Amino acid sequence: MKPSPLHLALLATAVATVAACSGADGSVADGAVEGEGEGEGEGEGEGEALDDTRFRNLRINEVAASGSPTDWVELTNVGSVAITLDGLLLTDDATVPDKGAIAAGLVIAAGGFVVIDIDDVGLGFKLGSDEALLLVAPGGAVVDSVDWDEGQSPADGSFGRFPNGVGPFETMRPGSRGEVNVRGEGEGTVDDLRINEVAAAGQPLDWVELTNVGRGPVSLDGLFLTDDLLVLDKGPVPAGLTLAPGAFLVIDVDDTTLGFKLGGDEEVHLTDGSVVLDGVDWDADQSPAGGSFARRSDGTFQTTVQDTRGVANAP
Repeated sequence: MKPSPLHLALLATAVATVAACSGADGSVADGAVEGEGEGEGEGEGEGEALDDTRFRNLRINEVAASGSPTDWVELTNVGSVAITLDGLLLTDDATVPDKGAIAAGLVIAAGGFVVIDIDDVGLGFKLGSDEALLLVAPGGAVVDSVDWDEGQSPADGSFGRFPNGVGPFETMRPGSRGEVNVRGEGEGTVDDLRINEVAAAGQPLDWVELTNVGRGPVSLDGLFLTDDLLVLDKGPVPAGLTLAPGAFLVIDVDDTTLGFKLGGDEEVHLTDGSVVLDGVDWDADQSPAGGSFARRSDGTFQTTVQDTRGVANAP
């Protein structure tokens, strides 16, 4: 593998050829183009510090370096506010940060996606099987980056983050262009379920968000939520629900639906009625009104001033 461009100094950017991209719903806009890239990359690249807070929640989420009919990159917004992509650039060469300009006027909604096709006509480069791709801010700083080795972005799949938007990159078969990343077919179990976020001062209701970190869908039938470890079957999860890999499910918590409410200094656990599958506890003010207590990509929880109900949490 050639030396990683992530360790090269970035130059000041200049606007280059416009590449057509998709809208926030993941569909590709007219005139979208292809490209190639390499990487086994992780998160934000090195180089000039990113001081433009507009892009702090923008991530490269997935790349298809052997795409058919074109290569492509998927961006996602892990924040709670829409992001305008004006001025952003894509490059496979850190010494030429302004290689391909993202089309003006594109916006990614909170939790949404934009797919950008990559080819020599639109962006001026294509992705390779042993490659790197950098997303660059107008000032030249790297917003995010990824690099991969031969075979990590196969013709029948992609190289994407799991969990979606916040996790490390891995090979995915099949790819999930314009959608939440999944690990492909597999058998899911209740052990793959996680409490991902809680709003103990929810408006109008408190709520708990679950996610599936496994490889297959998981049925929630027979599961419970409780705030009391002495009563593991306190609040039955509504019947008939299934959680796909990488997806999110929000369950409202009140006296009517589950038989309890969340408090300011509280805990909540997911159980099968006899065994605790996951749980979290928080102190007063750690889950404020309008905010939440949310899981980070490293598995720990943090207080947020703006909740991310039903979408990926901020890192």
